[in-house]
Amino acid sequence: MNTTNHGAARSPEPETDCDKIATVLDKVEAGDASPEEVDYLLDHAQDCSPCFSSIDKQRLFIAFVQGNVRQKGVPASLATAIRTSIEYEVAAQ
Repeated sequence: MNTTNHGAARSPEPETDCDKIATVLDKVEAGDASPEEVDYLLDHAQDCSPCFSSIDKQRLFIAFVQGNVRQKGVPASLATAIRTSIEYEVAAQ
């Protein structure tokens, strides 16, 4: 039994992930993106480089990442380790 109704108006195609990214980027630019949309953007960005092929989108994405990605802290022992290494090198000369 064929249930396809060829005479009926077609419903719009569902929004693809890439279409949704364009919408979310617009919301980010306007400052209206929800935390869930921001998470979606970051997750999708890891898997779909074509979404960021246009220069405008790349610039917006870079600004977004710079504003939202936190840098990892430096270990407390790093300064001491560097100082010790420098002192060792100087003493060896």
